[in-house]
Amino acid sequence: MTPSWLVRFYDLLPWLNPVLGLVAGVLAAMVMSAAVGRLPVQPVKPAAQVVRVVQQPVPVACQKAALPPEWQELSRYD
Repeated sequence: MTPSWLVRFYDLLPWLNPVLGLVAGVLAAMVMSAAVGRLPVQPVKPAAQVVRVVQQPVPVACQKAALPPEWQELSRYD
């Protein structure tokens, strides 16, 4: 035979489930409202890319013979 407290508990479960769903909904709304409060008013826009033109050094100002050959090749990427 089933105990009487178990029968009463089974009678309580259909009422308890919607209440727990309501509590979960309230907590979810509170979390969303806190997250919305942290959002920036205007989204940050990425900075525009600046293109720099690489200029080769003037041959008179820089003696190419003074630099090792592998450094001379890398001077184009400065």
